[in-house]
Amino acid sequence: MVSLKLRAILFPFQMEPRREMLLQELGEMWDEIGEGEEERREMLHALEEDCINVYRVKVAQVKQYRAQLQREIADSAAEVAAIRAAIGDPPASVQTACSSSPSTGNMKEELSSILPELEEMRRRREERRRQFSEVTDSINRMQQEMKPGELHHLSMGNSDLTLRRLDELRACQHHLQQEKENRVKKIAELTGCLHSSSSVLGMDFRETTTLHHGDISDGAIASLVSEIERLREIKRSRMQKLQDLVAAMLELWNLMDTPSEEQTRFQSVACNIAASEDEITQPDALSMAFINNVEAEVARLEILKECRMKDLVLKKYGELKEIRRRAHIPLEDEGHTMMLFDAIDSDAERSAILERLEVQISEAKDEEFSRRDVLERMEKWQAALEEESWLEEYNRVDTSDNFSHINSQRILSLSLVSYYKSFVFLF
Repeated sequence: MVSLKLRAILFPFQMEPRREMLLQELGEMWDEIGEGEEERREMLHALEEDCINVYRVKVAQVKQYRAQLQREIADSAAEVAAIRAAIGDPPASVQTACSSSPSTGNMKEELSSILPELEEMRRRREERRRQFSEVTDSINRMQQEMKPGELHHLSMGNSDLTLRRLDELRACQHHLQQEKENRVKKIAELTGCLHSSSSVLGMDFRETTTLHHGDISDGAIASLVSEIERLREIKRSRMQKLQDLVAAMLELWNLMDTPSEEQTRFQSVACNIAASEDEITQPDALSMAFINNVEAEVARLEILKECRMKDLVLKKYGELKEIRRRAHIPLEDEGHTMMLFDAIDSDAERSAILERLEVQISEAKDEEFSRRDVLERMEKWQAALEEESWLEEYNRVDTSDNFSHINSQRILSLSLVSYYKSFVFLF
C-alpha cells in the first residue's frame, strides 16, 4: 500500500478513483517484486520529480499564454489609441478598458472588451482611408491633367486621417475642380474660335491643331492660343489682299460701266470691303479658292480694260471734239493723242490720260456754257447767211412776173443779214 505521505506528495488534492487504483496496483507489484523501502523511496522521488516537471511545463505554458494575452491587450489598446489619434477621436474608451484590468484581473474579459472597439476603429480607419484615397487620387489626377510635365504625387499617409485634414484636401480638390472646369471652358472657347477661323479661311480644322481630346494642360492652351494667333495673322493678310482686290474691282466696274448682272457674283464680298476682322464669319469667306476667284475676276477686268481702254479714249476724245466744235474751240491733234496712248504701257498712266480727257471735257462744257449767248447769235447769223445765199440763187432763176415781190423779200432778208452781222461784230 502507498503510504499517506506518498499520497500527499503525489496527489495533494483529492485523487480520482482511477489514480487511486493505479497507485494501489503499483504498491502490490512492489510487494510481489520485493522492492525494499529504499528503492521504493527512490522510485517515488523520481515519480515526484516527474510530476513536478509536468507542473513546471504547464506553469511555463500558462505564463506564456498570460504574456501573450498581455501583449494582445497592450497591442490592441495601443492600436485603438493610435487609430483614434489618427482619425481625431478622443481616447476615453481605451483608457477605461485599461483601467478596469487591475480591478477585475480577468485578461480574457479585458481583451474581449477591447476587440470590438478595435474592430470598429479599424473599420472607421479603412473608411477614412477610402475617403482620403478618393480625394488624393482625384487631386493627383487633375494636377497631372493640367500640368503633366511636373511631378505631382500627394500621398495619403496614415498619421493624419482627421476630418480637418480631409476637409483641407477636399477644399484643394474643389479648387482644382473649378480650375479644371475653367480650363475645359477655355479649351472649348479656343477650339470654337479656331474652328471658326479655319472655316472662314477654308482650312481643315483637323490640320490646324494636334490637340488630343480631353487635353486641358498648359501646353494645350498655349498651343491653341498660338495657332489662333497664326490664323489671325493669315486672316488679316488675306483680308488686306481681298480688300485691295475688291477696291480694284470696284474701280474697274465703275470705269467700264459693268452691268449689275455681272457684279452679282461678287456683290457679297464687295459689301464686306470695310468690314472688321470679327465681322467676317462666313465659311470660306477668306479661302484661297475664293480669293483666287476674285483675283481672276480682277485679272479678267484688267484684260478687258486694256482691250477697251482705247475705245474709251476714242469715245471720250470724240465727246471732247464734239463739244469743242460746238463751242468753236480749236482741236488738238487726235493722232498725237492716240500715239501717246499706244506708247504707254502703264495702266496708271493710261488712266491718267482718261482723267485728263475727263477734265478737258468738263472744261470744254464750261466754256461752251459761257459762250452760249454768242453761239446762239452766231447760229442766227449763220442762218441769215444761208438765207442770203438762197435769195441770191433764187434771184438768178426767178421770172419777171415775181420780180417786184422777190425784190421786196430780198431787201428784207438783206437788211436782217446786215443787222446780225453788225450785232455779231459787237461781240
